[in-house]
Amino acid sequence: MRNSSIIIFITIFFSLPARAEFTTKIGLGYDNITQRYYLIEADTTEIDNELKLYLYNSLDINDSNNVYGIELNGYAGLEAAHLSLCSEARFGKAVQLYEKLDGKAYYEKRNKDYVKNYLKGSWKHSLSDHWTTEFGGYLTSRFYTGASPSGNDYHMLHFEGELRNYIFFDRDISLSVQRTDYIVPDSVDISYSETETEFSVEKQTLSGHRLSGEDELAYKDYKGAVNPSSWKNTVSIEAEYLANFDISFPVTFEYTVLKTEYESFVWFDYTDIKGGAGVSYITGKYSVGAVPTLEYHSADIAYDGENWTDARCDISGTISSPQWLWLDATVSPGYRFFRELSEFSIYSDYFFTELSVLGSIRFSKRCKLDAIFSYSPEWHKTTEDNFISTYLSLKVLYEF
Repeated sequence: MRNSSIIIFITIFFSLPARAEFTTKIGLGYDNITQRYYLIEADTTEIDNELKLYLYNSLDINDSNNVYGIELNGYAGLEAAHLSLCSEARFGKAVQLYEKLDGKAYYEKRNKDYVKNYLKGSWKHSLSDHWTTEFGGYLTSRFYTGASPSGNDYHMLHFEGELRNYIFFDRDISLSVQRTDYIVPDSVDISYSETETEFSVEKQTLSGHRLSGEDELAYKDYKGAVNPSSWKNTVSIEAEYLANFDISFPVTFEYTVLKTEYESFVWFDYTDIKGGAGVSYITGKYSVGAVPTLEYHSADIAYDGENWTDARCDISGTISSPQWLWLDATVSPGYRFFRELSEFSIYSDYFFTELSVLGSIRFSKRCKLDAIFSYSPEWHKTTEDNFISTYLSLKVLYEF
């Protein structure tokens, strides 16, 4: 019996299509989170470091019309170990299935271990040359080994459908409806259902000019009596004028309104208006851009700190050399000032900077370094409110 099993396994393995590809990667990673703030008039620094050992295994199989894949990935760190199993199947251009099962085990039991499952499927159908429909959904669940301070067991079920009209270099119009049910068995107060409709339209000319608009309307219905149900509507408009093949001038505008069933100091109505205009330059391996943006946020004056205005400038740059380097960086300096603060408010105006860097350097065909860095300081009028957050993630991978 044992020999028969071995023969069957060998037969299946060597019967895989010629386009089957197996990949193994090992890696070493380092994560650092640093926060600096004032606590009871003392300058406090909180640092969290972790080393991780990574292992990735993947098998991809391609035949004439279909694609199959399976991945077994994991890491072991100083605080926890994580393992995930993913499988994917695409049947032609119409059907796609995806399954992911992962779990995390902590060495210290102050945090509870958990298992999470994610199942997704979609079906796409062409009605004509320019009209398509797509239906999809996913089910995800998370289970803890016991009561956890960091979360609850939950189930989330999501369905969506879309009707789209698309003509290359002309127009793109779509209408979608989505439904999400978030179920927490231990707490009906945080369980909810959300229904969302989204209408978008985009017009593009042969010369590269582009104009697009989108309207999202969502209703979130909480099942308990603690959190109020709410309506949210967001309208966004984007335009881009292409001066030539390298230089363009983007303009953005976004308007959001939230209305709650009833107001409290946690849930309240608000209006948010944001707009910006800038310039971008794109050439073969490089791109740079700058977009000054102004954001106005308004709520009832009773909600201290919720009436503010942001003035910022998003400056971005990208370097791309497919053979060995990819780098994307964004820095956003700005200033936030509050309106109508109470006499005993805990808020104060402040300057801020948000810096994020994503990069990948390939040392050889098989070895590369991936890096993520973010730096977010705030300098307040009241020095005790100053805050600095830093995140660094490094990962070296070697592919066999």
